[in-house]
Amino acid sequence: MLAAFKGKACGLFAASPGGLGGIRVLPQLRTLMMNIGVRVVPTQFGLAKAHEAFDDEGALTDERARTMVEAVVQETLAVAGL
Repeated sequence: MLAAFKGKACGLFAASPGGLGGIRVLPQLRTLMMNIGVRVVPTQFGLAKAHEAFDDEGALTDERARTMVEAVVQETLAVAGL
């Protein structure tokens, strides 16, 4: 079953209502994903105060957050060869 993950590309994100944005879970998640053969990109992002981070349309309101999300997405696509 885990063979389906081998060689796949992955970007890591976390979000939480707290001030750290869930970043404490990302090292453990990175280790888990790498142990099952997933290629995890180095860049990651944690969104702090996620409950306040979006407008009524669902878009991130903070430019820096949008830039970081885009960076992780682009890096993941590059690793995936897309």
